[in-house]
Amino acid sequence: MKRSERLEKINAINNGFKSLAGANLARVEQEYNTQLHQLEQLRIYKDEYAEQLKQRMNGHVTPDEIQDFRYFFASLYKAISQQESLVNHLHKQLEESRQEWLAKDAEVRKFNTIGDNMRREEQQQEVRKEQKRSDEMSMLAHGRLAFSMKH
Repeated sequence: MKRSERLEKINAINNGFKSLAGANLARVEQEYNTQLHQLEQLRIYKDEYAEQLKQRMNGHVTPDEIQDFRYFFASLYKAISQQESLVNHLHKQLEESRQEWLAKDAEVRKFNTIGDNMRREEQQQEVRKEQKRSDEMSMLAHGRLAFSMKH
C-alpha cells in the first residue's frame, strides 16, 4: 500500500472527527441562540411590566400591591441574571466548539496538502521508473540491432 493511500485512511478518520466537531458546534450554536432569545424575551417582559407599573403608580396603589411588585421584580431580575449567566456560559462553549472545529478543519486541510504532495511525488517516481524501463528496453533493442548487423 502506498504511503498516500495510508494517509488517505488517516484523513478519512480526521474528516470524521471534523464532522463530529461540526455537529457539536451546530448543537451548541442552536442552544446558545435559543437561550439568547429567551433572555431577550425576559428583558422585553421586564420593560413592559415596568411600563405597566409606572402607569399603575399614577393611580391609587396599595402598600400590598407595591410589595407584590417588589417581589415580582426581584424574582424577574433574578431570572434575568440566571439567564445572562447561562448565555455567557453557552457563549464560551460556542467559542470553544468553533475553535475545535477550526482546528479539525486545519488538520484535514494539512493532511490533504501532504497527501497531494505525496501523490505527486509517487507519480513522478512512477514516471521516472517507466522512463528508466523504456530507456533500458531501447538500449537492449539498439544493442541487438547493432549485434545483428555485424553478423
